[in-house]
Amino acid sequence: TTTAATATSLAGQSRILTSAPAARLGHTSTLVGNKMYIIGGVSDGIVHNDIRVFFLETEKWLLPAVHGTPPRALNSHTTCLFGGELYIFGGGDGLTTGNGLYIFDTISLSWEEPLTAGQMPLSRYGHAACMQGYRMFVFGGYSSEGGYSNQ
Repeated sequence: TTTAATATSLAGQSRILTSAPAARLGHTSTLVGNKMYIIGGVSDGIVHNDIRVFFLETEKWLLPAVHGTPPRALNSHTTCLFGGELYIFGGGDGLTTGNGLYIFDTISLSWEEPLTAGQMPLSRYGHAACMQGYRMFVFGGYSSEGGYSNQ
């Protein structure tokens, strides 16, 4: 089994990969149309902040060339889909947990850290989240600030 993905085109551009990404855990997998977006996770002790796209119809992997500033490396975060955008919350990098919210636009392949209103949830990882309309609900997980959460 090949664990390192190799690419077939120039750096700085989206690249079709000749093999699957390295095995990982703590990542998220979100279906958008006929594409599965894999974000972050950890493999061989390395926490990632990358995005890999799997095309269901052709069974090909893509390493997209993204724009904007991605989140720090994330493990055990959540990703929710709303209107073609992926909303990524929380997670950890192996040293700290976070409560950052990031948006990845699947059309423009760009990252954004939105301005938010109200009180942000505590930093956490291993939580659950879902979207209802334009609101993201986060529950549970573990926070270095308060232990296991029932919020």
